[in-house]
Parts: sequence; C-alpha cells; structure tokens
Amino acid sequence: MWTWITHLCRRNRTEPTRSAIAMAALIELNMLELNAAEARNRVELDPPGHEAALLERFKASAQLILNEKPPFDAADSTWESLGQKARRLNRGFADLRLQLSLPAIVGGDTERRDNTRPVL
Repeated sequence: MWTWITHLCRRNRTEPTRSAIAMAALIELNMLELNAAEARNRVELDPPGHEAALLERFKASAQLILNEKPPFDAADSTWESLGQKARRLNRGFADLRLQLSLPAIVGGDTERRDNTRPVL
C-alpha cells in the first residue's frame, strides 16, 4: 500500500499530479488494511463464536476490496468507487468494534493508572 501512496505522491516534472480522489481512496484503503489486521489479531485471541464469525466476515469483505487494486493511472471514477467501498467497510468496522467484547490482555502491565483512556 505504501508503494502506491509514494508513487502517487511522487512529483516529477514529466508526470502529471495525481488526483485528490485517488489519494483519498488510498487513505481509505490503508485504513482498511489496518482494520483487517486488527480483525485478524482479535480472531487470534479466540473471541466468543458470534464475534469470531463477524470478524471473519469482515476480514473476507476487506480482502475482496483490497484485491481490487486498480492501476496507478486508473480513472478517478474507479478510485472514487473503490474509496467509497473501503469507507463504508471502515465505518462498519468502527460500529463492529463497539459491539465486540474487550480482548483479554495477555501479560503486560496490570497496574491501574489514573490517566487510562479507552483505545478505539
């Protein structure tokens, strides 16, 4: 993914500037990759059955969208469509994250702190 982003950001005098639509889509796709990684990690923590099924379904949906990578010079409409799909799935994962039980913490610091904030 970062290869795509750096390629689109590269500004040579002979190359036209890439569109903001393509850049926005790449940001959404990058966020989708991060959400898919979080889903994979949550599945490895062995959540209750219904949560595992929801996470597996999200992972499969995310992979389908991530496999749709268009060429660098694809039309803006292609990038926009892909960005919208990724954005919808990212929003769905944000909602799903709120429904999931907190993952069990394995090891690490168990001391309570005054400045703890929930991690979203």
